[in-house]
Amino acid sequence: MSKVTIAGDVNGTGVFTIAAPNGNINRTLTLPDATGTVLTTATPGVPINGPAFSAYASASQSVTSGVDTKVVFNTEQFDTNNNFASNRFTPTVAGYYQLNTTVRFNGTTPSQYILYFFKNGSTALIGNFINTGILSPAILSASTLIYMNGSTDYVEVYMNMTATSPTVSSSAPNTSFFSGFLARAA
Repeated sequence: MSKVTIAGDVNGTGVFTIAAPNGNINRTLTLPDATGTVLTTATPGVPINGPAFSAYASASQSVTSGVDTKVVFNTEQFDTNNNFASNRFTPTVAGYYQLNTTVRFNGTTPSQYILYFFKNGSTALIGNFINTGILSPAILSASTLIYMNGSTDYVEVYMNMTATSPTVSSSAPNTSFFSGFLARAA
């Protein structure tokens, strides 16, 4: 039979407490059979219930040829912390966020497609840039890991298409979408 030993550090004065749950349900703590540090929900840098969202374009969006245009993601699939609004993700937890987007472009005689992540109103990442010889429709994707300060930083998706009658097309929820989540707290 295994033994349980709790040994205090001779130099430390901290108290190690194991508290029973507030309820009538039994809980079991199983530790991995490995050496090293066990991560818990209180470990700095380990995200717990961090913000996550996914939204998509459920309606087509007409855009002006050759002009940077914010993509409209008008339907939320989920938004765990209410940080996605008005096509903008503004997380309230500081940390590193994994962001993903895919946009389907339609237009006649296209010559250029560009997909961007804008952070705080400026280009943070040019996800895809395709010039000449591209047929319509085209589907571009981009992803990035980006630091957000948890108070004022926000991210939006912009696109630019040089074509006649350019549009962002919808085919809910898998053609034009924007999603993200907290990968690591700061």
